Amino acid sequence: MQLAMQTSVQTLPPGAVIEIPLVALIHQTTVARRFRDVGDAWVSIENVAGTELLRIQLSRQFGEFVGVQMGSILIEAGGKASFASVGVGFNGDFNTVLGHFS
Repeated sequence: MQLAMQTSVQTLPPGAVIEIPLVALIHQTTVARRFRDVGDAWVSIENVAGTELLRIQLSRQFGEFVGVQMGSILIEAGGKASFASVGVGFNGDFNTVLGHFS
């Protein structure tokens, strides 16, 4: 799956940064599953030029978790965007993961 994202940044105060966390999360059904239960799950993040910025082997590197913050897109006041690798695992439901960002 490829995702393309465009954003229009309104005027932000100097020094302000918008952070957009990129998270992969397993939907919990009646059967609890972790990334180790998913065969060869991985995520690759590339820039617009096709250069790979990050590749995470979810099944192997984050097997004990149900969610992973792979990184964040950071948008500065002037509209400059950058990518920051994070690599933090989470357990819990969607709302629990969201609680880390509020």
